[in-house]
Amino acid sequence: MKMNFINILFVLFVLSCGNNFNQSTLLNESSKKDVNFEDSIKETNTNQSLHIIDTMAILSNKNLTPLLKAFDNQELHEIENYKSIPEFIRLFIEQTAGKDFVIADKGEDWQATDVITENLPRRQLVYFGYNKDIALMAYYKGGVGKSECLLIFKLNDNTISDFWCGNVLANLRNKEEILKYIKGNQFKKHRLNTNVIQL
Repeated sequence: MKMNFINILFVLFVLSCGNNFNQSTLLNESSKKDVNFEDSIKETNTNQSLHIIDTMAILSNKNLTPLLKAFDNQELHEIENYKSIPEFIRLFIEQTAGKDFVIADKGEDWQATDVITENLPRRQLVYFGYNKDIALMAYYKGGVGKSECLLIFKLNDNTISDFWCGNVLANLRNKEEILKYIKGNQFKKHRLNTNVIQL
């Protein structure tokens, strides 16, 4: 009876170690894939699509030229309310940025500095325009210093097929200003982004 109890404990211990080993092995394999395979590829899963973000392409602006060309002769429907942005784009932004993504609508109060006086969002929507093929977004982000985040989405049947983002120290308020600034700085090192993606 005593031996059976000890045997049962031993079997449970072995099974527990086996589960832990399998989990850590999977985590290590996942880490190796991130480092060795595509150097920082992030999957963003929404209810409607699974989009792979190639962060190296974004940080080096490799995917920017074709995205900018997609705006040629395109009319965009403009929105000033974040909740009116198509849901699949909002889900993509929130899952990419993380759970703390909160943004004020255009013209609403927001927290522009790190001196917190009220419980306000740290972001404010500046511009959003889209059609069935392409979307462009700009918003201010507060903190130690105010900056502006620029986002471009290539759309295909209510899914995101390509994505670029940058972070600039500028006050770009409409489609023309945003696109002109991006085109004028896309080949200048560290003018549109640094070595990290922050939304």
